[in-house]
Amino acid sequence: MYIQNKSVISLDTTSIIGTAVGVTLNKSNKRIKSVVIKSKDEEELFLDVRKITGVNDYITAKQKDISSVRPDGLPKCDFDTPIIDNYGKLIGYVKDIIFDEIGNVIELSGSDQNIDDMKIIGISDDFIMTTFADASNRQVKNAKISIPSIDINDKLSNYRYLLNKVVTKTIVDSYMTPIILRNTLVTEKVIELAAANGKIIDLILNTN
Repeated sequence: MYIQNKSVISLDTTSIIGTAVGVTLNKSNKRIKSVVIKSKDEEELFLDVRKITGVNDYITAKQKDISSVRPDGLPKCDFDTPIIDNYGKLIGYVKDIIFDEIGNVIELSGSDQNIDDMKIIGISDDFIMTTFADASNRQVKNAKISIPSIDINDKLSNYRYLLNKVVTKTIVDSYMTPIILRNTLVTEKVIELAAANGKIIDLILNTN
């Protein structure tokens, strides 16, 4: 789900409550707890991600699920929060946050590059810290991965070696909707689902 600067509409009043300006994050599991909303009166409000009814051109939710109480004092990540690596280098600024329906972070969209959740090692009100050091980033950009062309008709025979492996990163379709969640055990149906959505390569690169 992309949420940057989207208006939040109350289903009860069919009025705009405010604009999504960030999220609160759980430090231990890097899961998003709530979307931070700035109201028309500049008040800070919080919407539990599990209570969101829809994310499209607008974010929709019920009025009762929007609170002025910051959940559990969790760290807040606003858009434009600095992203630094573990050597103290500024990588960029948070531009958007991609997450699934229960709040698992899939990817941070930065000003210069995207950072998946596996590289996030620290979260505070002031910074997102990542292992994406500059030197390793250049290596990743220059690396060439050779993967054989895929015949979907032979997907099960060619990709049976993926069976019983575990998905290490949530795989999304072309609309950024999660189709295979992280920690899913790969079965024949999972391979078929990946193939049907053109995501076999993603499945190969994100299983262990």
